[in-house]
Amino acid sequence: MQTNLVKLISKITVYKNVVLKNPLLKTVLIIFLIATIGISTVGHYGISWDEPLYIKHVLWNYESIRKKQPLQTNPSNLKYYGVVLDVAAESLFQLKHGLSSHIQVNAERVFFKHLLTFLFSLFAYVSVAGIVGILCGSNYAWIGPLVLALLPRFWGHSFFNPKDIPFATLFALSTWLSAYIVSQYSKLHRVIKFGFNRICITTILFGILVGLLTSARIGGFVFLAFVPFTYILLKLEERQITRYTFKNIAIGWILIVIPWAIVTTVCHPASWSNPVRWFFENVKYNSQHAWGGTVLFDGQFIPGHQLPWFYLPRWITMTVPEMLQILFLLGLGLSLYKYSKFSVLQKSCFILVFLQVFSLPLYAILKGSTLYDGVRQFLFILPGIAAIAASSIGWLYQHLFNSKIIRLFFVALIFSLFLQVSSDMAKIHPYEYIYFNRLSGGLTGAVGRYETDYWGLSIREAMEWINKNSQAGTQVLVAGPVESARVFAKSDSPVIGILNPKGKIEIPNIPKPYYYLAVPKWELQEAFPECQDAYKVVKQGVPLTIVKLCN
Repeated sequence: MQTNLVKLISKITVYKNVVLKNPLLKTVLIIFLIATIGISTVGHYGISWDEPLYIKHVLWNYESIRKKQPLQTNPSNLKYYGVVLDVAAESLFQLKHGLSSHIQVNAERVFFKHLLTFLFSLFAYVSVAGIVGILCGSNYAWIGPLVLALLPRFWGHSFFNPKDIPFATLFALSTWLSAYIVSQYSKLHRVIKFGFNRICITTILFGILVGLLTSARIGGFVFLAFVPFTYILLKLEERQITRYTFKNIAIGWILIVIPWAIVTTVCHPASWSNPVRWFFENVKYNSQHAWGGTVLFDGQFIPGHQLPWFYLPRWITMTVPEMLQILFLLGLGLSLYKYSKFSVLQKSCFILVFLQVFSLPLYAILKGSTLYDGVRQFLFILPGIAAIAASSIGWLYQHLFNSKIIRLFFVALIFSLFLQVSSDMAKIHPYEYIYFNRLSGGLTGAVGRYETDYWGLSIREAMEWINKNSQAGTQVLVAGPVESARVFAKSDSPVIGILNPKGKIEIPNIPKPYYYLAVPKWELQEAFPECQDAYKVVKQGVPLTIVKLCN
């Protein structure tokens, strides 16, 4: 018995040492853990406001292509949105369940889309591990995915946000891989020759990646500028501008732009009649986006185009856990301190991550862009924040703490802070995307001051309560994402949307009794004051979707 126990302990020790000494295996295990948790909880999430629209978008594109007609959608701005990821999700769903031209928004189709959205987001964790591996060393790459998973806004959106999460994922992947592209070009001392060689192939593949990024959101085309900018910056710093430099920039840019243009066009069927005109219209639409709604900010309803310049910085400081903000700032300082000793690859990686985190948000602030939904439109900066924060942990552990006791204390401190964030996320599951950090007052401090469940995810839980407690045929009036409510409603419960496009309630003339269901947006929950509260979806004492019984 003792001999067997000794053998078992010996095997465990060997396996532990193998894991600890293998950087790749450590990273794979962390990402596998993240994937396991995500897959096990993917069925817990409701449907976001826009998801039914994107599911129907696939059918609209299919019908337009089949009939050789211009894309007809409502709203018309869908012509500026790529369809590759939506089409991929629908194609895989139909391969599993049988081919059909009828696309219906139902719970099974939505669950499948959530699963694929989450699985696709895992590339963001891989990318952050890759960035940390470049900056800090492969032994610390595993910290990156762990830190990204502890950004509640990123984790929460990873299941139901079919546009911003793929964009953030592809942005992180492009940042990581473009560092290798720039490093590869920086080592050249000759003019690139067109042909079937490593540098041409990798550049073309990168162009395809940027095309996919642009298909998620048009802003992805910024990598057409990020890569040559970083390359020139490094050459200027090294004082190695030669007659080959600008020739290689031109050749490399052509190798990126051609596949980028092809992929971008293919992924946007609305552009097929005139890709050039469509591209400039798309850029203009997104840079001058006019949204007529109001935003709850600091306790006031303000039009999206009149928000103060600090709207985005405020949201970032409120929704990124405090300790990760500190680690990010430390990481920036340490990066600048260590920059002169960085390799070309590390320098290019840092510059590109810096551009990822700061360039587009700064442009939006200076331009006074129309903003709403907190950090939702800027989720793509979170992987960069996670990478710098994770690198700072590695650098601090590597160089600043020589004592084993201090290192153990540091590890214990980081672990306790990670545990605190994990606990906060668990308490508001499956609404992690409404997380506010403790310094800002948490979720309770945000009530009446900032948007909480603006996507209407808690509609699902409210409808499930109605299903269990309502009589057959009882009508449900919905002030919120009515399609989301219909997905989870009983077949004998009519669901009526009463929210007009301007965000105002239009009360229909129908007999009582009926239920009124409202999301926490635009004070919709204040309507029907004569009706009694029947149920509330509550997290940490904060009501999300409410149900009123009118009889």
